[in-house]
Order: sequence, then structure tokens, then C-alpha cells
Amino acid sequence: LWLDLVSGPLAMVVNVVGPSVVPVGGGLANVPAVVAALDQAVRARILRPTDRPLLVAAGCLVEPGLVGAAEAGEVAFD
Repeated sequence: LWLDLVSGPLAMVVNVVGPSVVPVGGGLANVPAVVAALDQAVRARILRPTDRPLLVAAGCLVEPGLVGAAEAGEVAFD
């Protein structure tokens, strides 16, 4: 049930924006089987067929929000 609830709107965003990769972070990224199932469900719903994984675990696993905020602050106040 949750796959339908999440994959439909996510596929709509992918169709509108057209990313080649969608990073998945947080606790969801720690469960590869869930990411793979969601990836398969989203790829089944998008208009542009692809054989490559669309949803992938995010590369920055150590507080990416804080890292991004720190970089934005440095740019703004430098």
C-alpha cells in the first residue's frame, strides 16, 4: 500500500522535473530492499523508460542538512 502512496506522486515529480537520479536519504537509505522496491515502482510509472536505477541511496550520510546549511552560510557571509 505504501509503495502506491509514495511511488505515484514521486513518479509525477520525476516526469515533470526529469532527473536522471533521485537520491534517497535518512532511514530509508539504510534499507536497500525498500529503496529497490520503490525504485522499481517509480520506474514502472514514469513516462521515460530507463534500465538504470533511478532512486539511489544518498552519498552523504553524515548530517547532510547540516553540511548544506554550513556551506550556504559560508557563501552568504563570506
